[in-house]
Amino acid sequence: MAELRRFSNLSELDRKTLNDLANRLLIARAAPGSVLLEHGSREDNTLYLLEGRVRLTAADGKVKEFDHHERTARDPIARLRPSQYQVVAVSPVTYMRVSNHLLESVESQHDSSALLESYEVSEEAEFTDMSAENRLMIKIYQDLNIEKLSLPTLPQIAIRIGHAMQDPALDAQTLAKVVSADPAIAAKLLKVANSPRFGGKVPLYTLPNAVARLGLDNTHKLVLAFAAQELFRTGSGALKQRMRDVWRHSRRVAAISHVLASKLGGRFDPHFALLAGLLHDIGIIAILGYARDCPALTQAEHELDNAIHHLRSQLGGAIIRRWQLSEELALVAQEADHWGRDLGQPADYVDLVIIAQLHCFVGTPRAHEVPHLNQVPAYHKLELGELTPEFSLHLLEEASHEIREVELLLGD
Repeated sequence: MAELRRFSNLSELDRKTLNDLANRLLIARAAPGSVLLEHGSREDNTLYLLEGRVRLTAADGKVKEFDHHERTARDPIARLRPSQYQVVAVSPVTYMRVSNHLLESVESQHDSSALLESYEVSEEAEFTDMSAENRLMIKIYQDLNIEKLSLPTLPQIAIRIGHAMQDPALDAQTLAKVVSADPAIAAKLLKVANSPRFGGKVPLYTLPNAVARLGLDNTHKLVLAFAAQELFRTGSGALKQRMRDVWRHSRRVAAISHVLASKLGGRFDPHFALLAGLLHDIGIIAILGYARDCPALTQAEHELDNAIHHLRSQLGGAIIRRWQLSEELALVAQEADHWGRDLGQPADYVDLVIIAQLHCFVGTPRAHEVPHLNQVPAYHKLELGELTPEFSLHLLEEASHEIREVELLLGD
């Protein structure tokens, strides 16, 4: 345990998580002259130096050496991918090899911003042959380290609603006045209150009546959801389609989450599920914001995808916490892509959004990249019963009009 805590990005993990990590990592030894990592390697493992001395050689011939006593050894060895170094053992060395999937799994269970801040930007930032992907990642790490990370800000209407919700004497009339400051959102809220899916039977024509029908808490969640749409916009022509795709995916996952929650017998709040599904990929927005200032990356689809894969979860949790929203929402943003997630606890909104995403992928190319429904712990924890992978197609067909209704209410 003490040895694991020596490393910067593992030091804040609790004892149980460290113990789980210790039981699943690989300890290796290498003789002097052995190559631990080739330059340009994309291997999906992270290396940590336990004992001995290593030499890192960059493509331009620059060399640095360090041993396990030095501060540099507190960080992973050349974590960026593709690797900017060839790593060679100078002396007999002992090192850990941890799969990135396992590392991301244990890191996601803790404060993402703290874990990111613990990663020190090293001399890897000095090499000019670095890929656009790695330059982007280093820029984000640097901004984290100096507390200048550029994250999406919560729209003003959502902030005002949040402040209003703290007043114990708040009523529908007062909250309606706050919402009316944003006519577009006020119109959407009135439309939702009049929709059959949200309880509209007798037509309503005033915003206070709409808020009264929906309830203060549900109004708050819906305003957050409507306001969030503004975040999925970009002035970059090169990134506009990608941002559009993120919005459409998030909107569909939100709609499926809402419908699934409504079919699970009161175990989940459908409105909260809607918000969780909509914000589960919020970390991508921050990454695209940085990518906008990196023209080489906007044109490199594969490299941008890699940067998103490595940073989306941690940045997503950081954004939700910066907004001071629910910790449950932060966990969804951090962990909703961890298909094998199983904390040994009852089903939560992360599990719900995992299932919603797998449903979203049915019939798309992504279906071949993710596990089947009944292969993920979330499926069994939610006790979905007859919802086998085959039956899920029928569920989507039967509920398609409900899902589409929610998508339309969220807007294009």
